Amino acid sequence: MSNYNNDGRGALFKNENKDPDSNQPDYSGHITPLPCPVCNTKGSKNRLAAWIETSKDGTKTYMGLQESVFQEKKSPAPEQKQDAYNKSNFVADDEMPF
Repeated sequence: MSNYNNDGRGALFKNENKDPDSNQPDYSGHITPLPCPVCNTKGSKNRLAAWIETSKDGTKTYMGLQESVFQEKKSPAPEQKQDAYNKSNFVADDEMPF
């Protein structure tokens, strides 16, 4: 465990797999905001995305940024095989209405 303070820091990584015809960001990463100066509430990690943009007059290049709520990637639940002869599919004789 490190005692390093990440508040107010983040990182952006180049999107190496960007499809040129998509609206995917050129860079993406995360940022941890500084604590609130009034109530000292610590902020949660946020997602940060950046696109390389060109000014309207075409003379300057800059990064357009978008911040959003960070969501951990959830691994999909393993699929259960649908077994036609699974015991849970059968109804016991004493549960039959006839």
